[in-house]
Formats: sequence, C-alpha cells, structure tokens
Amino acid sequence: MRAFLWALIQNALPLGVNLQVRGNLSATNCARCSIPETSLHCFFTCPFAVSVWDLIPLQRAVHLAGSTSIQEVIFSLRNAVCLPPTGVAHNILPWVLWAIWTSRNILIFENRGLTPEEAAIKGVRLAQEWSMAQGEPKKNNNVPDGIGGSTAQASRSLLPDEAISCSTDAAWDKTRKKAGLGWIFSGPPLQTPIHGSRSQEFIGSPLIAEAVAMRSALCMASSLGFTNLRGFTDSSTLHGAISGKLQSKEIIGIVSDILSISSGFASIEFFFHPRSHNKIADSIAKKALSSSSLLVY
Repeated sequence: MRAFLWALIQNALPLGVNLQVRGNLSATNCARCSIPETSLHCFFTCPFAVSVWDLIPLQRAVHLAGSTSIQEVIFSLRNAVCLPPTGVAHNILPWVLWAIWTSRNILIFENRGLTPEEAAIKGVRLAQEWSMAQGEPKKNNNVPDGIGGSTAQASRSLLPDEAISCSTDAAWDKTRKKAGLGWIFSGPPLQTPIHGSRSQEFIGSPLIAEAVAMRSALCMASSLGFTNLRGFTDSSTLHGAISGKLQSKEIIGIVSDILSISSGFASIEFFFHPRSHNKIADSIAKKALSSSSLLVY
C-alpha cells in the first residue's frame, strides 16, 4: 500500500498522461469515458470514481473545488474517516483509492467492469480487514441502541404526538444519470409545510436516488432543529434496508449515513407508504430534476 501511494503522489503510476510523458501514445485516455487519464481524473473526477466516493459514508464529503493536483486532494483528505457503523476507525482514503485502481486495471486487462457499488464495498471491506489485522475492535460509536447493523431496527417507538412527518421521493433520469430529490415536512408543530428539493448528478439508479433523497431530508431536518421525526418513503427496498430487514449493496453507504444522522434525533421512526400517498414529494422531486440548486420553501 505504501508503494502504491508513493507512486500515486510521485505521478509514477502507469496512467494515460504519465505514459504519454514517457512516449507511449497508444492509451492516454480513460478507459471508461475517453477523457485524458490524469491521476486526479482516475481517482476523483471520473464519473465512476465520483459514484464510488458518493457511496462511501464519509464524515465529511469529498469537495474538489479549486483542487488542481492529486497531492492537494490527498492532503485535504488525510483525515477522511467513515461514519458509523462501518467499523472503520482510521483513514479510509488509501483503501478506496486502491479499490478504484484495481477496478480500473480489471477493466483494462480483463475487459470486465466492476460497478461503483462493488468498488465501494471492496474499499470498505479492505479497510475493515486492515483494522482487524491491527487489533482494532470494530467501532459503532454514537449509534444508539436500536440503530446499527443490518439486523438492527432503525426506529424507536413511543414517538411524541407532535412528531414532524417527513415524506421523501426522487425522480431519476437514466440518460443523464441525474436525480431530482424532493421532501416535505408537515405536522402539528409546523404552521405550514416546509418543502425542500435539490438536484444531484452521477446517480446510478432510482434506488440510489431514493436513498440520497432520504439522507438529504434528514440533514435538512437536523439543520432546522427538528427533534422528533417520522420518515416516509415509497421505496420498499429503501425502507427494508433502513429497518435492517434486508441488505442492498447498492445503497449500503448511504444507509449508513441515514442511520448515523438518525442518531441525532430524540426520536425517529421510518415507514413505507404507497406512491398514492406521496404525490407532493413526487411532484417536488420531478421539478427538482430540471433544476440545479437547493430549494427550501
């Protein structure tokens, strides 16, 4: 791993642009999107890499605005750690980079492409294995009883009567891999409902869009100071993943985020409801698909 990171920082990996400098002009572009293959592109800005990072439940999101070199990005992420309950207590950056690199090599040399979900799971698994090899116990800090792994329930009963209801939905454009996310807060504590929406690029599937919508809504609820929440989704798969009744590799990282954010509320409970009961959130999400900004109204 040290040799790999050293080669990456020194621009010594056999990436397209590096090979071009050495006189090899046959394969200078990214095998996935045909853009010049720099280290920054391969590991962070390629749509594949962006999707992988979106699936990693980082405590702080990856922001590349203004970054011009791989060294600068790596330095900014030197303390990148995962949210609970992944069981990864140390910096996960090297393992995600390695997962992206090996996925790239499998595509080139074996003509077999891994999905972003497979690469993300591989990175988290490698980090977990390294932690165990160092004798570090799996940590599940800040996750209260009833919120945790795949078999746990992500809800606590006995909600106060005046809990705020949060309905979420997503609209997905397969061609553009873009999603519109929508949510609405309502209930006795609010004089009028609060609507929120945003658009999100590099979304690989409708399920990922639904999960990101729920995560975004919970973040907004937290920022608004809500303490008692009832979350509603019309995705039975998402509801099952949050409640621990089933596992979905596709959204494992996002569900981890949802569970971690949920631990900050005094009480929270998640419910499935049919699409016919979710028309307002659906309409908000569809409008957000054509927008490019965060709206709260």
